[in-house]
Amino acid sequence: MEATLRPMSASQVLDRTFYIYRKHFILFVGIALVLPSLRLLASLAELAWLGKPPVMDPGQFDPGLFRALIGRLLLQVSAGTVVFL
Repeated sequence: MEATLRPMSASQVLDRTFYIYRKHFILFVGIALVLPSLRLLASLAELAWLGKPPVMDPGQFDPGLFRALIGRLLLQVSAGTVVFL
């Protein structure tokens, strides 16, 4: 592939871009799947470790259950931050 710099029109830029995407499709898909697959693995590990999330009934407030839900939310946010950074 020759690496010459030359002015191109918008249609030529798009044509070249889609050519590169088609030529390296599997590579682009693989790169795009890395972060979502890590997040899925983190969610599955959390589900295996903590079990099914508790459910609060409408009209009934349980402080222990509320703390468990807040703790689970903080765990998910911190895991998501680590995975996506």
